[in-house]
Amino acid sequence: MAFASNAGTKLNVEVYGSGTETVLLIPGLGLRAAGWRQVAELLAPSYRILVMEPRGTGESDTPDEEYTPELVASDVLAVLDAFDVDRARIVGYSMGGMIGQNFVLRHPERVQSLVLLSTFAAPDEWFKRLFEFRRDLVKTMGIREHFRIFMLFIFSPYSFRRMRDAVATLDSLMNENPPNEAAYLRQIDFCLEHDTREQLHALRTPTLVITGTLDMLTPMPLGQELASAIPGARFEGVELGSHGLLLESPEELASLCKAFFESS
Repeated sequence: MAFASNAGTKLNVEVYGSGTETVLLIPGLGLRAAGWRQVAELLAPSYRILVMEPRGTGESDTPDEEYTPELVASDVLAVLDAFDVDRARIVGYSMGGMIGQNFVLRHPERVQSLVLLSTFAAPDEWFKRLFEFRRDLVKTMGIREHFRIFMLFIFSPYSFRRMRDAVATLDSLMNENPPNEAAYLRQIDFCLEHDTREQLHALRTPTLVITGTLDMLTPMPLGQELASAIPGARFEGVELGSHGLLLESPEELASLCKAFFESS
């Protein structure tokens, strides 16, 4: 475990491998670095892997303040600077993909390539209603009870039937050490307000967008729209993958990322 700091906020970073190229992995809403462990271990033989916990998550500080696009981008910059990384390959999952977009738009010279997993350029009406409901659930029922309901959206019915270990892993992560409630609500607000549609056309960074075909939180059309907004971006749909793709299919994700890195 190591730390970076940005404007007085401590940011936890876990390190795997020791390759000459650095890959920065950014988790999703409320998800700790442990959510990336399987993918990180699969990529570590070829790359130096940094897994950052965004502000509001895990061992990082949890300030109860607005999480703006400029602020989360500066957090990524602080991590890269703290670990002497001039250029990184960035892989962002869900909210982490939104953070990655905000960073590359402000610091394209620091990003060698970009993988955006289970994320979007802007929320649609489905996402807005779902996340407003999610915010209300946290406030009225508490964060643990909220997760009992939202597990049904993070994973598909197929996942519950065929990928019980992945579901159990997230259950365990959230029950044993749930996110800080106030910071989690700040992260929800950040996701609801994220909108890079008017900026992505200027992006020239090699980009791969990945979405599961059964994703109910960030459905496949959102991923396809994101890819179409970025010049030259490639879209990959993972058959039968849900929003919990990170825990369901770590081998496939690591393989897709590695192949993309080798070609870009």
